[in-house]
Amino acid sequence: MKKEQFLEILKYGIQAPSGDNIQPWRIFPANDYNYFRLEIAVEDNFFDAGNLCSLISGGTFLRNIKIGADKQDYEVGINLNPDEKSLEIAEVSFSPLKKQKKDRELSESVFKRATLRTAYSTERLPDSFYKGTDLINKTDKEVHIYLTENRETFNYIAYQTELVRFGTRGAHETVVSSLRCNKKEIEKRDGLDYRTLGIPLFPKIGANILKSWKLAKLFEKTRLNKIMAHISTKNILKSSGGLGFLTIENYSKENLIKAGEAWQDFWLNLSNYNGFMQPYAALPIFSKRIEFLGDGSGFSKPQIKKITELKDFFHSAYGLKDSENLITLFRFGIAKPPKIKTLRKSPESFLESRV
Repeated sequence: MKKEQFLEILKYGIQAPSGDNIQPWRIFPANDYNYFRLEIAVEDNFFDAGNLCSLISGGTFLRNIKIGADKQDYEVGINLNPDEKSLEIAEVSFSPLKKQKKDRELSESVFKRATLRTAYSTERLPDSFYKGTDLINKTDKEVHIYLTENRETFNYIAYQTELVRFGTRGAHETVVSSLRCNKKEIEKRDGLDYRTLGIPLFPKIGANILKSWKLAKLFEKTRLNKIMAHISTKNILKSSGGLGFLTIENYSKENLIKAGEAWQDFWLNLSNYNGFMQPYAALPIFSKRIEFLGDGSGFSKPQIKKITELKDFFHSAYGLKDSENLITLFRFGIAKPPKIKTLRKSPESFLESRV
């Protein structure tokens, strides 16, 4: 494979979502570019305990690679690395495509897909969209995508978890470190462009206010945090075409990667119908942090109690099995495309020394 073709395929891969747009992918290509090893770059990130978000992002990356390779007339072979301690996601190989696959139908959706934090239409999507979701669920029994009409429980969980997030310094500082509030920062092509956050009226001023931990604590004391949480959850959830959540059976590195692939399939299918999504992943992320670190590092005892209660309530309300692990909640719906999307670094910037 020519290097130019390899980089074209990578353009698809790096359009995958990642927590706060950190783009954690490290790529070690072979000399002939017919093979590469994918690893995740681990950072000190409050939201990524146990590499939860990075592993899911690795799965979404691999799903996009398949689509990009199909566009270049190549098939993809993926050998997942099940070693729980290894940062390696998979070994990926390419071979000439023998038969055109349906992935080509999703090639435009890769670049249309986006997180949108503003209002959606409340109209129901076409039945064909939901049939596509059913097919995704049948692909892998370890991964489940649920769409729910139980908005009351969903709203309560999202709102209460947001209150915990506002009052947690580690979470606050991680978000602040990813915010890009001026041209120079935005041109780094990573992190969150403040204009994509859906802050009304004066988004730049609002984003800079969010950076202050002292103000965050003041909001908590004056209960302004409840107004902010209401706006970012209960208020915005009303303007959605649907709500859903993603779970995996028997929590493992391999299943997290598979969950990323399935979730990306759902998101790309949604994009085909001019639909967008907003994840609400705080509850599973916080639960994983408490489980992974053991002592709940970064949370107060009341917060740990609250997170545990919310997790148990969610499982009970939706009738989930003990073996099912919540990965993310999300809202979705039809909307006008965002004028501004988070940027990606160049494909070359992800390349490491050749293997």
